[in-house]
Amino acid sequence: MIKQNVVFVENKAGSLKRVTGILADNGINIYGFACFDAPEFALFRMITNQADEAEKLLSENGYMNRVTEVIAVD
Repeated sequence: MIKQNVVFVENKAGSLKRVTGILADNGINIYGFACFDAPEFALFRMITNQADEAEKLLSENGYMNRVTEVIAVD
């Protein structure tokens, strides 16, 4: 099992750019992602090289997020 980050973001232009920018600025790479949207918000699920650090950084920047375990197939 590996860890994934699940982030709640507003469903508006630029939201994913801000999340990915925070990670990029701190040297965290995204290996894969999925985004599921609703009218008001989106769930951005991603596999990163540092799931726990990404959770900490996103929380510090005001994003509701969590780390969950998933099964990945290569």
